[in-house]
Amino acid sequence: MFKRIELDQGTSFLEPVLSKEQIDLHYNKFHLEYEDKLNKGLGSYPLPRFVEDLNDLVKSYLSLPKELHILVRQYGGGLMNLNFFFKNFKKDVTLKEGILKDAIFKNFSTLDEFCKEMIRNALSIFGSGWTWLVLDRNKNMRVYNTFNQDNPWFLGMTPLIGLCLWEHAYIVDYANDREKYVENLLTIIDWDYVQEIYANALK
Repeated sequence: MFKRIELDQGTSFLEPVLSKEQIDLHYNKFHLEYEDKLNKGLGSYPLPRFVEDLNDLVKSYLSLPKELHILVRQYGGGLMNLNFFFKNFKKDVTLKEGILKDAIFKNFSTLDEFCKEMIRNALSIFGSGWTWLVLDRNKNMRVYNTFNQDNPWFLGMTPLIGLCLWEHAYIVDYANDREKYVENLLTIIDWDYVQEIYANALK
């Protein structure tokens, strides 16, 4: 069975940027729905031996029978994306000196310019989707958008940061003000977690 991550600190761990009520909606309704629908849809289908976890399932969904492609792409993608999303943020973590900061400054000049680029991309999405900071297949750092619950793993890229731009991710706290939501979200990135992903991806 494929499951959501546990929120060890409960649903108030990102207040005041994201309220307990907002995360309750996102985690306990929509995230749970992705988990339930994925597992019910897969039923007792015997998965290939190479599928050991959710990452394997989502990354290799095209190797599954065609009748499972949409299910895994939508609900497996949603489950995987939100597992990543809820690990991506933590209050009071700064971007420390090191290879990640060097790469961000090399690619975006300053942290402020990086944030502006993330915001520009987030506002360019019509409807629902995600804005990501990724390492592409050539280990180049860039900002990348996906729609619905598609993600960079489908394309062999490594996500470093993922911003959920589905309206239910911010409607309680920000109504339809996506820009303010993204601006505030970028102030609580767990840079230590991102640094760990980045370092591992370069190995």
